[in-house]
Parts: sequence; C-alpha cells; structure tokens
Amino acid sequence: MPSPRRAAVIGAVACWAVATGYFAATGYRLDGLVPPGLPAAALLALGALAGGSYAAGYRVSPVAILGGLILSAPVLFEPAGAPDLSLGREIDSLALLIGAYVAGTLVVVEYAVRNPGRVRAWLTPRTIAIGVAGGILHAVVVRAIYTYVRHASIWDGSVVLEPFVLFVVSYLLFGQLLVGAVTAVMLVRYRLLTPVLGLTALFSWLSYRTWLSLEATRELGATSGISPQPDALYVALWFVPLTIALVLGGLEYLLRARVSAGLPGSGSVTE
Repeated sequence: MPSPRRAAVIGAVACWAVATGYFAATGYRLDGLVPPGLPAAALLALGALAGGSYAAGYRVSPVAILGGLILSAPVLFEPAGAPDLSLGREIDSLALLIGAYVAGTLVVVEYAVRNPGRVRAWLTPRTIAIGVAGGILHAVVVRAIYTYVRHASIWDGSVVLEPFVLFVVSYLLFGQLLVGAVTAVMLVRYRLLTPVLGLTALFSWLSYRTWLSLEATRELGATSGISPQPDALYVALWFVPLTIALVLGGLEYLLRARVSAGLPGSGSVTE
C-alpha cells in the first residue's frame, strides 16, 4: 500500500484520466478537462481525496466519492453535438467543484470520527476563540465594503423570513465566518501570512472592479444587469477564497518547514 501522499497523487491523475477517457469514448464534450480547467481541477481534487483517504485506512469516504462520480458522470457534461450552452457548462463545473468540497468535508468528518482525541486536543479554547473572532471580523469587513461599494447601509432590517431566503443567508454567512475563522487560525496559531495577504488582495481587487462597474452604470443612468458583480462571487462562491487560503497556507507551511529543517537549531513553524 503506497503512502497517503503518493496514493493521493496517483488517485488524482487516475481520476482525471479515467473521466477524460470516459467522456471521450461516450461522445461528450471535454471542455475544462482538455485543456485543464475548473472541471479538471475538481476531478484532480476528488481523485486525490479518494486515493489519499483509502491509503490512510478510510473506507467510507473513498467509496462515497467514487460512487458519487460514477452515478453523476452521465449528467455532468453535454454531448459533443449539443448546442454551445456556456451556462450549462458553468453549472456542470460548479457542481463538480461543490462535489469536491462535499468530498473534502466527508473525509474530515471521517477523520474526526476515527481520531476524536486528536480533534479535542487541537480544538483548544484559544483556537476556538481565534476562529470565532476571525470569522466575525471577516464577515463584518466583507459586508461593510460590499455595501459601501453599492452606496447602501450595512443593515436595513428587510430580511424576509422565508425558508429559501433564510437558507441563502445562512449559507453566505456560514461561508464568510468559515473563511475568516480558517484564515485567522492559520495566521495566529501557525504564523502564516500568505492566506491573509492573498484574500485581502483578492477581495480588494474584486471590490475595485465592482466599484468601477457600478460607477459606470450610474453615470449612464442605467440599472445593473442580472450578472453578479465580481465581489458578489467572493461572497457566494466562498469556497473558492477558502481554497486559495488553504493552498497558500499549505505552501507557506511546507516551505517554512523545509527551510527550518535545513537550519541547525531551528524550531517548529507552529506555536
């Protein structure tokens, strides 16, 4: 049995290769798979999660991931002869990306069930406090800038108490709290700066693009279109900023660990 890291690499490549071969053999479009795009990245992530978790001794997660891929494969992409529906392809890509996050959550849950002692040792009161404070701060700052760009108040009290609206609001709020909590823990507990700097740069750029777009619309006396503004994508697709933060933090952690390993008498990168 290969190590979990090697199995993750093998699983990622195998998942992409098998999916590409399947879609090519059944006459489906390969948009986003060849050349690699968002669907390819999602498939690589799914394969890595399945392979790595299986090598680590997990059984529920890899079976669920592979089973979900097999069941959803026939409806993910359009046939090669179908009209060029870009919206449909975007929805398929988003479904794959959400599937990768669901798979990651499943692996985390199975890890927590198998290792409750480690989870309790890691979730110290200080870590929880850092996460809660960081999540609230991130949500408030994002909301404040979001409304400032639109010349609106940060809270107008007009939330409609309908199940769907409450679900959407809860989803958006949970995402902003989670992104802020994870970034804050990486910053305070592990001294990782790149996630904070990366998300700050990303949201600043998206907010600036949104401000330019809305100012141009106001000068023309027109109303905004139905397409979401760039900063709205940061809020709605919060798992993308979360992924960016995790990738940046992981790369910085590995780089610092390697540098520390090469220096005599150097300490750990954690607190």
